[in-house]
Amino acid sequence: MYIPSALTFDVSQLPRVEGPSRPRAETGSGEAGRQGREVATEATRVEAMKARDREVRAHEAAHRAAGGTHVRGGTRLDYQRGPNGVMYAVGGEVRIDTSPVHGDPEATVEKARQVRHAALAPRKPSSQDWAVAGRALQMALQAQAELAAKAGGEGPAKEAGPVDLYA
Repeated sequence: MYIPSALTFDVSQLPRVEGPSRPRAETGSGEAGRQGREVATEATRVEAMKARDREVRAHEAAHRAAGGTHVRGGTRLDYQRGPNGVMYAVGGEVRIDTSPVHGDPEATVEKARQVRHAALAPRKPSSQDWAVAGRALQMALQAQAELAAKAGGEGPAKEAGPVDLYA
């Protein structure tokens, strides 16, 4: 039985969204001043976690939208509890079928094009996303070689056309 392979897009490789480098200056001294600084620091952390949550969700949604029929299952998100008790997405993945279409190199080239598009769909692709895009290119080139071999080895694969993953 043929089981397609799948790769995951892991946004944990994305740069973390951090708040301002210093909390706002608070007036007051002693216990009241310390509590004010803690509240400001907590608010900064919550805002940073909200921003990260939005970034992760948008990143994964871009993969899902571009992956089309090659997406396998739902989006998996990793959560972290914020200082306010709310759970925020801090990472995630979308599984995409990256296996070649056996016996159909033309379909494999088209599938590789879509896999590459899905991998690079987010505004800031992660290193994992770039690796998946590279593997898609490799899969397309292999399929192109198969097409050339089927054409009887008549020079470069002009009959099948060049691999254009940007189309």
